[in-house]
Amino acid sequence: MDVYDILAANNIQMVTYEKEACCGLPAIMSGDTEDALKLAKTNISLFSSDEYEHIVFACPSCATTVKQEWEELLKQEHDPKLLAAYQKVQSKVIDLNDYLVNVLQVTMPKLKEPVTVTYHDSCHMARGLKVTAEPRKLLQDAGVELKEMEDAASCCGFGGSFSLFYYELSKRVNDAKIKKAQATEADYIVASCPGCVMHLKDGVNRADGKQNVVHVAQILAAAYRGGKIK
Repeated sequence: MDVYDILAANNIQMVTYEKEACCGLPAIMSGDTEDALKLAKTNISLFSSDEYEHIVFACPSCATTVKQEWEELLKQEHDPKLLAAYQKVQSKVIDLNDYLVNVLQVTMPKLKEPVTVTYHDSCHMARGLKVTAEPRKLLQDAGVELKEMEDAASCCGFGGSFSLFYYELSKRVNDAKIKKAQATEADYIVASCPGCVMHLKDGVNRADGKQNVVHVAQILAAAYRGGKIK
């Protein structure tokens, strides 16, 4: 709903599908390429429509899966129509921050309260999509004071199912990240990946920290809704 409100405020018409499937990343990471391929084909049949110009993602892991992992999945396919449809989908994939800055070139409204944030570059965002400057620009344009943490692009330790199967190691990576975020004394830890947000919240809670952890869309949506963060 945060993403919806941001796009609606910029007069963007949105198309959604009831039968949209998972991007398939959990299946791919588990070695289940058969089901991952089924999921990809389901989504390609929907997303290859000419109804829209971009596929906007609020999760960089999903975006890199569609843009990069599906290409690997489809290498063994010999269906020209399927491959042509995928190329159309692939060309439309874009992260929310990238879309707002480089496509819409939005003028951000200002928050009505002083807010300090430190921004975490998630792995798929920084290394997969190469998007790092855009979320920072949007936050600062919204009147946020950005306090950079040391090594902002270091992993938070989430890694999807990695944090489930190797939680102790995942916690150690997370603990190091939280210490760097806490050192900034920022009000909020902000990330563009829902998985990172969830994992960083766990780290803050275990450290008895006071910082709030939010997705960048939550801050931006607050600015569009009148300037106060819930």
